[in-house]
Parts: sequence; structure tokens; C-alpha cells
Amino acid sequence: MSFIFGGRCADGAVVAADRRVLRGLELGEDSDKVYLLGPQGTPTMVVSFAGVRDFGLRLVDVLRENREQPLAELVRLAKTTLREIWDANKDALRDDARVDALLAGYDEGGWRLFLVSCEGWAEESPLECLGDVFLLRDGGGVERVEEERVLTALGQVDMVAAGLRRTLLEGLG
Repeated sequence: MSFIFGGRCADGAVVAADRRVLRGLELGEDSDKVYLLGPQGTPTMVVSFAGVRDFGLRLVDVLRENREQPLAELVRLAKTTLREIWDANKDALRDDARVDALLAGYDEGGWRLFLVSCEGWAEESPLECLGDVFLLRDGGGVERVEEERVLTALGQVDMVAAGLRRTLLEGLG
């Protein structure tokens, strides 16, 4: 299973993914799962996907070919592309053989994060994790971290960072 993570931060966004490819139940080679798209040297979109690799790579190719389009059009194109791929292949695949993508796009002076499903929908989100997050405690114990808890922690980090920024500016001013 792929692990894909994306989050909106106070001054940008983060997108991360594991690098291992599974072929059925066998571990395959390492592979990139985060793709930077846009003009040479200045990415304006970051795409990552979890699921059937060939489907995800087709999505990356379509977005790369249309990278000059506005973000709203690229999100629409991603929804349409994943849905078309899914519809064309779903009868021949297991129920869990799908692909979902995270798109981070630069628009109007800031990064926006979208979850795009092969079922043909997309939604903007401050945080997405395609995979499970666990907290591993020193001295023992493993705990699954729920999305709401991660969102709360990110909000607290943003407040602390804003306070530190203010303090630094006041101290330098």
C-alpha cells in the first residue's frame, strides 16, 4: 500500500510519499511517487498518487501535457482522467485496485491542496493522508492517529509559528 501525505501549512504546503512499489503481494523496485509539474525550474503543481501505478502515471502524463492550464482546469482534468481510467478498467480489477491522487497547485499567490478520487470527484482540503498514521511511543505502545487529531495538532503548530514570527519581527524591529 502506498503512503501519500499532503498538508497545507501557514506559508505553503507539503506533499510526501513512500517510494516502494508493490506488485500484488510482492515488494517491487523503488520509484518516484511525487511529481513536480510546471515551467522548467518553477513547479506550479505537485502530483502524487496511491494505487495502481500505471493509472497514476497516465494521470501525471495528462497533467504534464496540460500544465499551462489554470489550476481549476487541471483539477477538472484530473477528475475526468481518473474517472475515465477507472470506468474503463474496473470490471477487470479487484475492488481495491484503484488510484487516488493528491494535487498541490500554486494559484493566486498560494498553494492549494486537492484530493482527487477515481470515482470522479475532487475536494480541496487542508490535510490528506492516503495510508495509515501511527504514533509509536518510546517504552512501548502503538496508537493509530485519527485525522481530526492531526488537524488539531497542525492548527496548534500554525499558532505557535505565527507567535514566533511576531516575536522575531518585534525583536528585530
